[in-house]
Amino acid sequence: MGKRAEVDRLAPQLLDALEKSRIVDGPRIERIGAGHTWAFAAIEEPDPTCACRFASDDEAFVVVNGPALAADGDQSRLAANLLKKYRDGGSTEVSDSLEGAYNFVGVAPGIGLHAFGDFSGMYPLYWHSRADFAVLSNRSLTISDLIGSREWDPRALAWVIARANLAGDGLPLRNVRHLPSGTEARAAWGTGALELHRNSSWIWPSTSDDAGRDNLTSTEWDDVTAELVGNVRALEAVDAPLRLSLTGGKDSRLCLAIVKAAGLRDCVDVYTNGVSDSPEAQVARAVAEAAGYTHRTHGAGMNTPPAPAVAARKKTTQPDVDVAKVWQRLRCNVTRYEAMVPPWAALQNPTFPPFVNIKGFGGEFFRRGSDGRYREKEVPSVDELASRFATGHLEMDRLGIIRPAEAAYQAQWLESWVHETAREMRLDVVHEKFHVDTALAHWSGPLLQCAPQRVNINPLVSRGAAAKNLELSAAARRSERFHFEVMCRAAPELVLVPFLNDVWAPELAAGSSFELPQSPFATAVKPTGRVLHQGNPGWRFFEIEGKAIDQLFREASKRTDMGAVCDMKKLRRYARSSRPLTRFGEIREMVGAVGTALTLLDRAGPVV
Repeated sequence: MGKRAEVDRLAPQLLDALEKSRIVDGPRIERIGAGHTWAFAAIEEPDPTCACRFASDDEAFVVVNGPALAADGDQSRLAANLLKKYRDGGSTEVSDSLEGAYNFVGVAPGIGLHAFGDFSGMYPLYWHSRADFAVLSNRSLTISDLIGSREWDPRALAWVIARANLAGDGLPLRNVRHLPSGTEARAAWGTGALELHRNSSWIWPSTSDDAGRDNLTSTEWDDVTAELVGNVRALEAVDAPLRLSLTGGKDSRLCLAIVKAAGLRDCVDVYTNGVSDSPEAQVARAVAEAAGYTHRTHGAGMNTPPAPAVAARKKTTQPDVDVAKVWQRLRCNVTRYEAMVPPWAALQNPTFPPFVNIKGFGGEFFRRGSDGRYREKEVPSVDELASRFATGHLEMDRLGIIRPAEAAYQAQWLESWVHETAREMRLDVVHEKFHVDTALAHWSGPLLQCAPQRVNINPLVSRGAAAKNLELSAAARRSERFHFEVMCRAAPELVLVPFLNDVWAPELAAGSSFELPQSPFATAVKPTGRVLHQGNPGWRFFEIEGKAIDQLFREASKRTDMGAVCDMKKLRRYARSSRPLTRFGEIREMVGAVGTALTLLDRAGPVV
């Protein structure tokens, strides 16, 4: 959107920008508004949750991406209804009409442009703004190509190498910005200067709020459960196979409890990746049977470790990895995920035909995030929390390849971020905010949004439930009070099945009317630990392609600015070393470094 001269200049270039960065082979659509105050273009690919994501008239348009759920249950007319709501009541009415994970952009006379996402940030939006025009997209590459500036930032890519997860103020593309969750971008009608404001999806308690409650009332928990179950009932309108990936843990079990309470017994396929006698499958089968569902295992998937004898044989046989195919996939994944995650992440191709997968993405939000260093202990002060953030980050550089000056910059940025964030909200929720802003927005976000043939529904993405959870004290959230109370109401029989290598917290067991299991599930086979199996070419590829990777780093050192943030000599030594990399953290860094080199050398591949 912008002034007429800029819209007329950029509108003819929209489809070309889409072609350069498209990841689906759908039909192209384009519109231009009356008065030439806005233009829109997209690759349209209907999915099972929403047949149409765009609605417009001569003056206004709306678009919604992601597995958004209509609060009124009318999935078939989601976009058309949102256009009316936006014209009548602006972004607040739109936000109140949506559940699930999504991003939204609307433009209308008298209202202007409003853009925002749900509280989780798992379907991110990106933007570029000048005085005379603003550009928004769910693909940062599209924006960069439209403004003619595909310029990569080694400093942003250094975060991806060091922690496999983007942080900091910038994106890999220098001239594109990310719209944070809980924030709304606005521009007056016919202008381009975006202003950022808090959106109604902001859930974070302010510094003036008390330290949180040890528990909600029974009525409040009933309301939270009813909201989650009501949202899932919208899936009854989805005309596609529904699958629920069940593991041995709490997040997927809570999803199953909510699905059962929603009455979706006959239309959900409950499965576990791996072999049928794996410990995880044994637990999942017991859980499914307790809930009244049939359970199956799905092949020897990417998460299944090899038998020790098979793993040993692999060391002595000829290379079994199609290295040309792996290089091609790495180059393609730089494009698919826009260099925001290491290119090995989610290496599998999107599934076709499309199916709807019900998963517990983001469930760790309800237990204080995924990093135990911040979850297990109370934080005495903001200085101590800032120090923990910086120290924990520096420990992630297992290979020691980040330049000392760059590592110091990253640590200082983290400390400053903690201090600034703690001035806006309660100290005990700062880690959850970091989890949403990085792990969900910059990790789950690209992976979910950029694999469009697989639609992942997260029943736990509910603004009301998330806000209520943050009313709890740090101790209550750490004990997984949310998971326990909702499961007790949605499917109490599942509370009684032991978990794989886990139990309910003692404080929950002490106050429960149920006799909770005191020990983990007694599996017939002991878990073998985290072992990468022969189905994933990752580690074998690094053993086989050491010389080629060394050459890649050599070229990146000579022809790009990668050496400003990485010790390229060290990287080349690791590539040439006869000692195989055996630790997950080491492999993770090498993958990030390879992806960064391919990115800066402009060797990304097309994806359709």
